[in-house]
Amino acid sequence: MTTTPVLDLLARVLHDAAGLLVELQASRPKPEDLARLLGTSHLTATRLLRNAELFDADQLAAMRTARLSLDTIFTIGKYWRKLSNSQADREGLFADVIARAGADSLNELEEHLKEVVGALNRQCADKPRSDWARFSRTVDCDGKGYLNIKAPAEALARMNSLIDDEAKAMFHQGHACSIAEAKATIITRRVITYDEREASQSESESASGEDNPLGFKYRPFVVICHPWLLEKRDGKYLTTDGTVVDLRGYADRMLEPFGWVTVPYRNFAGGVEFSEPIEVRRFADDAQRLVLTAAYPTCAHPDCRIAARYCQIHHIQAFAAGGPTEIPNMVPLCMRHNKENDDDPTKPCNGRIEKDPMTSRIGRRRWPDEPLRFTKAPPTRYGAFEQSRAFFDRVDEYSGVASPNSPPTIATVE
Repeated sequence: MTTTPVLDLLARVLHDAAGLLVELQASRPKPEDLARLLGTSHLTATRLLRNAELFDADQLAAMRTARLSLDTIFTIGKYWRKLSNSQADREGLFADVIARAGADSLNELEEHLKEVVGALNRQCADKPRSDWARFSRTVDCDGKGYLNIKAPAEALARMNSLIDDEAKAMFHQGHACSIAEAKATIITRRVITYDEREASQSESESASGEDNPLGFKYRPFVVICHPWLLEKRDGKYLTTDGTVVDLRGYADRMLEPFGWVTVPYRNFAGGVEFSEPIEVRRFADDAQRLVLTAAYPTCAHPDCRIAARYCQIHHIQAFAAGGPTEIPNMVPLCMRHNKENDDDPTKPCNGRIEKDPMTSRIGRRRWPDEPLRFTKAPPTRYGAFEQSRAFFDRVDEYSGVASPNSPPTIATVE
């Protein structure tokens, strides 16, 4: 083919993908920063970093010498992670892969890896279980999620045969646009119906009664021991050096999970007694979670689309710093972004979730001198917070009187 200087430059860059992984292995940037630098998605940045960590320096050097493209390296990495046979000759296999990568097409290389890795894994006597079911945590443009299942072929064939006739009948009767849609409907309905039936029976048996008189639902009861705690006659508690101990403050500092706390102490006779139970609320309750899910339908991180029902409830002002477990101080945040959040604003590293003091909108600030970024996830527009803001904006527009054509908006949570 006819080449140009630009195409030649692009070819040289693309065939030095291993060199990029070497740089990433040395610098270890965060996925978010790498995505912004390269102008790519968070998923692509994560794949780059995962492959940079997967291979050692010698393997990356061999791939760089062979001038492998990024897609080729991703394909090798995909099957390298799937290789579960600890007795396999990995060095020999890698050398074979490098040799083939220069001669075979990408599709031919993938077929070879699939065959070889599959054969090696079947030889493994103690191979791990490989069945799984994965539910997507994001939705597509139609508001749908995805379910992928890996299970024995015989079981899946049996499952398909059990619902095939019913699905065809639904399709021919006009209750579904395709047989595939009918099968999805049947599976979903049967699982949910079974769950509701089991949940109803379980709640009636365990939510109350002699075995659960206070309605405890697996709430931990924690005992915190202070080595030098004594009782004082006025009902206070002292240490042996005379320091007055506030039990609630002590429990707040010591307790990590949500639950009830009691603190043992020595009475006047030297025996062990227990204080009255203290409830420490670190986690949002069901009612608070319901309100927050209605208000903020997705993770508050601007680049995340995980639905709020799969998120953790994050304290904007950290619980450890005195932040209350109250709705104005909480927002849904997925597990990864909740873990990465800088709870201490004086130690910036990953960025932190903050609330705009003027608008009460919740966003993320990457560095202290940068402006807040707010999520633009489509479901957010229909959340109770944005709908309420729009309603009150209309109230302001009509000089404090809501328009009769602008009825209050009700947000629903499924």
